[in-house]
Amino acid sequence: VANFSGSVSVIDAATGTVITAVPVGSDPLGVAVDSSTHTAYATNGNASSVSVISVVLPTPVTTLTSSPNPSIFGQNVTFTARVRPVDGGSITFSSGAKVLCRTVSLIQVSGRTYRATCTTRALQAGRHTITATYLGDASYATSAGHLTQIVNRAPTALTASIRFSPQLA
Repeated sequence: VANFSGSVSVIDAATGTVITAVPVGSDPLGVAVDSSTHTAYATNGNASSVSVISVVLPTPVTTLTSSPNPSIFGQNVTFTARVRPVDGGSITFSSGAKVLCRTVSLIQVSGRTYRATCTTRALQAGRHTITATYLGDASYATSAGHLTQIVNRAPTALTASIRFSPQLA
């Protein structure tokens, strides 16, 4: 909200209370908000200018675990991401540029801690950097958790049988 006193009031939409006042140019007349960039623009009447107000969103902590680790080629591996503090949202799990599970919805664990899981058997033998990316929302910035998943080759077994047959004379 523009205040003729040379400031813009930031209001918590949920409670309707003023959180803070940001100083801008002389006699602000109006405020426009770009929610995708978390930026507000205030037109300053007597200053013939526009003030740009950027908001830095808090970055939640994303942690990632897997089970089992190490795993064996062809075996299911379950990745679990925990994100806090957030109010829901979604996670994408990837191995390098390869998406393993796309936009998995977060499920509330307790309070503002959420989790999401991804189960796959799509990893080849070797070391993989797995990333769980929280996609962010209007209140929180994006964040990511990483881990190294080791996939061992599957054991191979060679069997042979010998068949004896009577020789013809």
